[in-house]
Amino acid sequence: MFKRKWGIAVALVGALMLLSALPTAAQTYITYTVKPGDRLARIAARYCTTWQEIYALNAHIIGSNPNLLYAGITITVPNRCGTGGVFDRGPRARARGYVINNNTYIVAHGDWLVAIAARFGVTQQSIVQANGLANPNRIFAGQGLRIPGLGGYAPPVPPPYVPPPPTPPPVPAGCVLTPLTNFALYQTPDFTSAVVGALAAGQQVSVRNRTIDASGFQWYQVDTGSITGWLSATTMQVSLAGSCPVF
Repeated sequence: MFKRKWGIAVALVGALMLLSALPTAAQTYITYTVKPGDRLARIAARYCTTWQEIYALNAHIIGSNPNLLYAGITITVPNRCGTGGVFDRGPRARARGYVINNNTYIVAHGDWLVAIAARFGVTQQSIVQANGLANPNRIFAGQGLRIPGLGGYAPPVPPPYVPPPPTPPPVPAGCVLTPLTNFALYQTPDFTSAVVGALAAGQQVSVRNRTIDASGFQWYQVDTGSITGWLSATTMQVSLAGSCPVF
């Protein structure tokens, strides 16, 4: 018990020294409530800091083990995104790509957008907007992402609104879809719309409609009997039977 209290006391002293050493302009902090499944490293990547810095500030709350977080506790997190300038802080876990043309990041296999944002000191949403990404979870190796503010790059002016193409005619009755994995059901064929339910692998449903969005993703409108929603899937991810549409 004495060793644990001594370790926490040392961490608190270190946190106070860290705060006094930082420039005032860079000391931006938020209050964060830990969610189930959170880890200090993930929280740190989200706010462009390190897990060691978060732990130093909150050791008296977290305890002696930084790998053990309890959902519901409230901690103080330094928000470094944008405060230290936009520049390449170097490769890290889930952000191992490289920069070309002074402002474009080439995605490496296994990269996550939140880690890329932390590497350059920007927010994930700013990269999404600068590159017109339909889904921040869908990036791929070799893809080029412009980093706002890197090398003098400024986000482009949003293009004028173009109405979506007309919805294809309804699919003939008798089309049955069976997913090969679990899928979320969206209110509209758009990843930013509300999630209205889920479809389990092997669950057979009737297809009511289909479409392809502006990014080329295939969407099926399905009826589970209690919920009608849209799922995005390739023909390799579902099994179709009956009079079904061909994309």
